[in-house]
Amino acid sequence: MAHQTLLAAESAQKDVARIPRQRATFDGGVADWAITASPVGGGSHYGNLGLGGIILGGDMTLSGSADSKTGLQTDQLDYRWHYYFEDNKYISQANLGVINTSGLFGRSLKGALLTNKPQIDRKYFETINLDGHLGEGWEVELYINNRLVDFCYTDQSGDYNFLVDVNYGSSRIMLKMFGPEGQMETEEKFVNVPYNLIPKKNIEYTVAAGVSKSYLGDGKYGQGMLYYGIFDNLTAGLSGDIPFGTGTDDKAAMAGEMTYHPIGNLIMNGSYSPDNAMKLSLNYSKPSLVGINGSFTKYYENSPNNRIGQLDNTRFSLSLPLKFGQRRLGLRYHLSMDRFREYTHTNMSYGFSGSIFKFNFNYIGSSKTMKFSSRSDRELTSQMILSSNFIKFVRPQVRINYDHRRNKISALALFLNKRIFKTGQAAFSFERNLQSKSNVIMFSISLFTDFAEFSTRTYSASGQLSVSQMQRGSVRYDRWTKGFKFDRKNGLGFGTALIWPFLDQNYNGVREEGEPVLPELRAKVGGSSGKKYGKGNLYYYDGLRAYDQFAVQ
Repeated sequence: MAHQTLLAAESAQKDVARIPRQRATFDGGVADWAITASPVGGGSHYGNLGLGGIILGGDMTLSGSADSKTGLQTDQLDYRWHYYFEDNKYISQANLGVINTSGLFGRSLKGALLTNKPQIDRKYFETINLDGHLGEGWEVELYINNRLVDFCYTDQSGDYNFLVDVNYGSSRIMLKMFGPEGQMETEEKFVNVPYNLIPKKNIEYTVAAGVSKSYLGDGKYGQGMLYYGIFDNLTAGLSGDIPFGTGTDDKAAMAGEMTYHPIGNLIMNGSYSPDNAMKLSLNYSKPSLVGINGSFTKYYENSPNNRIGQLDNTRFSLSLPLKFGQRRLGLRYHLSMDRFREYTHTNMSYGFSGSIFKFNFNYIGSSKTMKFSSRSDRELTSQMILSSNFIKFVRPQVRINYDHRRNKISALALFLNKRIFKTGQAAFSFERNLQSKSNVIMFSISLFTDFAEFSTRTYSASGQLSVSQMQRGSVRYDRWTKGFKFDRKNGLGFGTALIWPFLDQNYNGVREEGEPVLPELRAKVGGSSGKKYGKGNLYYYDGLRAYDQFAVQ
């Protein structure tokens, strides 16, 4: 039955009609809004508004905020126009306005950016060949991430062969083999492809220029990044940051980096920037077994980018998702050490989490040390969080903080959450600080409607009472019905599909007068069954990733 389902899905793919992209000069419209008020406690009132639409074939966004004390500050208005060049290998995206560059010298700029990086993160990396010899009459099934994707029967020579598309991220490839006499064999392997590897002989570039704001003043910068896939497991990159016409003392900087995937799940990365910094890092992960990350960064003291005088940074983290039968226990450890001219700062955290019956537990330990030439300061604390879903109508959670230097409990807290009215949630928390002998009490209630979200929070600490309220939602212009529709979820940056099935009596692909709409005919887009607004027969599929491809079933 699974084989028949797979063959039917493959056959259905042969009858897929591609809907061409249409570009509009001016179209669409969405406004995401949020308002907060502080009627008690003397706080300010805030408002935030984000506008979006299609202009000259690209998506345009404009956002800003204001408060009751300073009003609207026009210099803090952010805008961005983004254009996607489809099926163009030399340039894929162009941005004007607020841009964020990546790479070793990433900055937030107001300017322009051009790149040939894919609009949607690459999914496919390469195709590999899986073959073997079993003997005649064997049936072999291929599973990727526990999903049957192909099957075959060995030929007269007893061989089997699969062409497997390997995607970015971690993939579990498993072969299930069934012999003519009832034999059963299984082989599996994990393939891990890091997202900073690009396919062999591929080139990615990004160039940008603009103004960057900082506490030292405004500066003008030009940036460039170039990456090349030397082999399928080796990618090299070059980055540059060039200030021009700037009022700061920044100097031009260059850096080179390499990402190497030697074997299995081991990934190594190195970068070097003359007179700035040098970094080496590695990552090793085995799903459901172990995860290791480590890095070392050396900073040059005379670098203008090293204004705080840091010498180096060392990081190490380890995670062990242990399994005992049906029980799981997750162990984790993290170490970060920063050395400066006058002192060394070491931050270490460790913990474990798991569950027993209907009780969940999570322990977090923390150690912070500041070591100077003449003294050392250390802080050692523990936190235990216990929660349970034993009580169906409310989920209690208890938190206990312990100070090891004083050998006493420092704080106790209780959290309660409850769903109300089927579309709302109430939360209550009480925290007692045993060191300062003070209490913190908070009560909040949130209501989720189809058109907006409303929440009110009351907060009491050290005898001071404050109340804050927030409302947020989204307003969208529907060019099909020439009306507006409301939603509580944000719409900026997302796409919407509109499905309008009708009986095409003359087979011309256009709904004409007298051709009935078929509201009982439902579709699926990206796994979503759609949402109906108003009294019409139109179904909207919101929250789709912009510029991605979706199958309408």
